[in-house]
Amino acid sequence: MLPTSLSWMIVTDLDGSLLDHDTYRWDAAQTWLDRFVIHHIPVVFCTSKTATEVQQLQMQMQLIDMPYICENGGIFYVDGEHHIVSTQQHKQDYSQIVSQLQNIREQYAWQYSGFADVEVQQIIAWTGLDSQSAMYAKQRQASEPILWQDTDENLQKFKEQLALRKLDLIKGGRFWHVMNQGSDKYHALQQLLAYYQQQNLEFRTIGLGDSPNDALFLQHTDCSVVIQSKYADRIQLDQHEHVYYTQNTGPQGWAEGLDYFLTSLREQ
Repeated sequence: MLPTSLSWMIVTDLDGSLLDHDTYRWDAAQTWLDRFVIHHIPVVFCTSKTATEVQQLQMQMQLIDMPYICENGGIFYVDGEHHIVSTQQHKQDYSQIVSQLQNIREQYAWQYSGFADVEVQQIIAWTGLDSQSAMYAKQRQASEPILWQDTDENLQKFKEQLALRKLDLIKGGRFWHVMNQGSDKYHALQQLLAYYQQQNLEFRTIGLGDSPNDALFLQHTDCSVVIQSKYADRIQLDQHEHVYYTQNTGPQGWAEGLDYFLTSLREQ
């Protein structure tokens, strides 16, 4: 365990990291989750999932009412309140983002499908979620996942049109995510930590993730675990003093990374 006088905070991606990419199970990580509850170490989900999805998982994992970052950093939750994340003064909510996407489609006829465009059954087909979880995935506040079904050339033009509307396009594990400019996992984590600093609380962070949209926040956590992805190239972190690249994928890799950084806690 690295020496520190600060408390630990675990900041983790879900799909493909704490959760198996295909089964959504976390059995291999349960021992570590139990230890964190015993030692009062916050486990902050940092995920593309919605607030409702996160809250359901927190209940199943006995991590109730812990802070979290959802919708790929579009929202963070702490002490009973949700906060929309953006570097822009004007923050667009979900209905405004969907309206912008509809306007772009009507103007340019580019082919893409978002969660607002389809029924629950289509989301089940895309994700493998059960029907209840798929309904939760549609309950969005600040981002829209889309499947891009057009050319790479038009994708670049699409990004330019989003930028004119103060929106970003972020690549996740399965989908592209349309969000407010400056709302991503990194900025959400910084705002969450700033909130705690105002309460005179500081943490030493361990970040865990496997996909490109995790790279920026992992670059800035004190210790970082890059989990081997089952379906994509491994992300690389530059100039990071404390980084571990796992051999295993999903929750097995998640536990492997924590074994590496927190050996003394493992023995308690």
